[in-house]
Amino acid sequence: MTDKKIIDTYVGNKPEEVVKSLKKPSKKIVLEKGALQKNNYTYALEALITRFLQSQNDPTSRNVEFNIDNDKLMAIMDGREYDVSEIIRHANLNHLEFTPEDFDNFMYFIHNGNPEFMPFLESAEGIPTMEDYEKREKEGLHPDGLKDLSLAEKTAINIYTGPFYIYSNSLLRGNLNNIDNDSKKIGEILATLAMCCSGLNRATVDVPQHSTRFEENFSEELTQERIKAVENGGYITQEMGFFSTAIQLNDEAAMMYGQMLEEGMGTGIVLSDLHGKYVGSISQKPNEAEFLIPPTQVRWLKHHQTEKGGHVFYAKPVNTLTGLTEEQRGESEKARQYESHKTERRQSSVLFAKPLHQAESKPSSTTQVPQTLLENQTRKPKPKV
Repeated sequence: MTDKKIIDTYVGNKPEEVVKSLKKPSKKIVLEKGALQKNNYTYALEALITRFLQSQNDPTSRNVEFNIDNDKLMAIMDGREYDVSEIIRHANLNHLEFTPEDFDNFMYFIHNGNPEFMPFLESAEGIPTMEDYEKREKEGLHPDGLKDLSLAEKTAINIYTGPFYIYSNSLLRGNLNNIDNDSKKIGEILATLAMCCSGLNRATVDVPQHSTRFEENFSEELTQERIKAVENGGYITQEMGFFSTAIQLNDEAAMMYGQMLEEGMGTGIVLSDLHGKYVGSISQKPNEAEFLIPPTQVRWLKHHQTEKGGHVFYAKPVNTLTGLTEEQRGESEKARQYESHKTERRQSSVLFAKPLHQAESKPSSTTQVPQTLLENQTRKPKPKV
């Protein structure tokens, strides 16, 4: 298929035809099978966020203090220091989950904590309620896609679709240049992105078969990494930021993306086997028909490069042992020192059996987080933004 035909098919909202038109690589790797267990870094991240929300909403609870030190995100809790940058690198954000008390604490913070980033729906007055979101969902393309989410998770997703996404993805990718060295602001970003992940991780059958993503060709290194992943038979990359995709391009976007692909200035990606949620109905920008994928592993399967340097990829979000480090697998000595966090979070997870709260009154603070130290480590090079 010619460059023009592939580009026209991509911007014409025909993802299945795009996938069929792309050439298969000569080899295909077999993904490593096995259970992908929730690792101790993930439990530690949950514990830090839970403590932050408790301390912001209940002055009598024990606090956690965040700070940026030598381009690393750190935390002090119970007199001990945590390398939060290291925790984020090794945590699996697809496994983040929280209790109804955590959800209540987050909503109390939104209403009473003077947050920097606020939710917004054009059709709602003030902070949107569950009823405001449900009304929008019923009018959207996937009315049942968010029905199992708590108010806190929907609120966090709505916040993400505003300017917040810039700060969230920068922090996740290790770029702290635009993050204020302020404990409360750092905690707010961590708590909001974590609640967003929690909502996107919930299973649903109401998922489209394909979505598309468009990027400017801002990093030749990133492009070559993906091309090499395809050539190596569908290798895996770890996407540290959220993947914003669209299930349908509007006319304006289609025209702009088509021109950029023709001029060799853009990259189009078609994704299938989607893991995430259609969030267009509760987004601050509902016209974008956004399907949001949490930070995850991505398998790169097909690729086409146009004569002028545009790129079209076919990829799938996956959860696999392939490509994981010992820390991400939870098999390293450093990972094992988080067993106490694992025990604590599992004990609190029995609360999931209770109905989700929607109350916005001040909750009680009962969960205790054990004292566990993550030793300072030398930071790896920053991922690409």
